[in-house]
Amino acid sequence: MKSPIEYRDVPENGLAKKTDITDGWSKRINGRVYLRHSTEGYECAGSMARWTDEYWAVNFMIDGSVHGQRYRTLSEAERHFDRLMAPPKEPSPADLALAALVVN
Repeated sequence: MKSPIEYRDVPENGLAKKTDITDGWSKRINGRVYLRHSTEGYECAGSMARWTDEYWAVNFMIDGSVHGQRYRTLSEAERHFDRLMAPPKEPSPADLALAALVVN
């Protein structure tokens, strides 16, 4: 693992490059979900730059903040992306009965 460095010390072509692979609107979170890839390289870490290995990520925005998770493999990231893109399940009669009890 490389130590964080000052931005001025990042070597030419040393920044990680991020690419959106695909995206879509998720009804589960009511927002856009992104499947992304990042090469290894330095990334922003506040006032410093930190080294990051290559990764795949699933990201989405909630109330103006980026949320998500990083994965080592594309297949792991695709499974997460697919779960978020799947239509939400309809509530069961038991779920509806429980919700009625909570409201009343």
